Amino acid sequence: MSLVDDLESLRQHLGRSIVLPTPPACQALFEQAKAEGIPVGNLFILSRSLAAGVRGSYERRSGDVWCHYDSRSDEGALDVLQCLLTLIAYVKLSLPPPMTIEEDWHQFRLAHEETWALAKAWKREELFTALDLEAFLAHNSYLYRCHAAAGDLAGNLRPSSARNAYLALLDVQRHYQWSDTQFEAALEGRREDDEEANTVVLDFDRCSLRAFWFPPERDKRDQASCPFGQFTLPQTTQTARVLRSVLALVASQSIEARLPKSADGPSPTFFYLECEQDLSIVMAHINALFLEDFPDYSLRAQFSLYADVRWKDTVAPSPHLYNVRMEYLTCDGKQECTLILRELWMLVPARKRNEIIEAAWQRYLRSWLTCASVSTYDLYTGLQSLWPFLQSSMLPSK
Repeated sequence: MSLVDDLESLRQHLGRSIVLPTPPACQALFEQAKAEGIPVGNLFILSRSLAAGVRGSYERRSGDVWCHYDSRSDEGALDVLQCLLTLIAYVKLSLPPPMTIEEDWHQFRLAHEETWALAKAWKREELFTALDLEAFLAHNSYLYRCHAAAGDLAGNLRPSSARNAYLALLDVQRHYQWSDTQFEAALEGRREDDEEANTVVLDFDRCSLRAFWFPPERDKRDQASCPFGQFTLPQTTQTARVLRSVLALVASQSIEARLPKSADGPSPTFFYLECEQDLSIVMAHINALFLEDFPDYSLRAQFSLYADVRWKDTVAPSPHLYNVRMEYLTCDGKQECTLILRELWMLVPARKRNEIIEAAWQRYLRSWLTCASVSTYDLYTGLQSLWPFLQSSMLPSK
């Protein structure tokens, strides 16, 4: 959707518009940009940000610009003008969409240098001083490191995914009241004074990495502490280390692992889950399905665990069967809807069941539970559901 569409959708949701009258100083700066031939579109001054931690942004196609104006702050008037001048610099540079985090933050540097150049050329140094440029460039270096670490935690180094992960992780920083130095160290897993800090950043709400979701159908009141019922495995610093290692491996790989696409119906894929390499393959598939496939569709995700209660307290380990089911739905203006199904199956074999690996897997799934449902059933029910798919394809050998 365009910026105009987003603002209209938000107006309908809130029952009021968040677009403010444009302050004369902002309008004058915007008109100067137009007079200089900079291809800006429309200007929207907003009473609230469209994304937590973001002061403003622009649309590459239209040149439309929005800035958040915080009238409660004594520095609000200066902040909104500084934000606007920076976005004008972005539009002037006509930078292509960045393909890497490094390129993304190199563009930030170019934009801030251009902002300083515009301030001097337009004799508006009071809006953006040499000290401001120095401070922004130093902060850009810090943000680059944080985004790179956030991308690793997301298992996805695309600039948009890394940015969304970073913004979601800011909630964790605010909750624990960490300084920027403590936050950066926690993201990178090197908080020697606080091992828990290295752990909790793994549990950020991953639903923020995708724009459109269907709300989960199941009541989640009991899922916070024990989402997989009696089969919920304890979470320790060891499982956190395994998950961090696997996510970094997934992030470092090219995101080209795709499930076979089938217009005729579900495309199930079967995996064994016995070691970190297995876990990285499964998580790479789920990241691709959740973050990359059909981004304009709404996604409903359902996790299921099939295990035999009779084997829970016996000496022999029990096999566990997991299913991840995805339903992508979009409807056009005529209310004609398209539904696409995807399905993954994971078997944790009884003979080689590694609780550390499975606990790391459960920890990963739990970070999606804001937008996904989870259920547990007996193993026989799972095998009944899986069998029709296995009849038409051979299991991969281990």
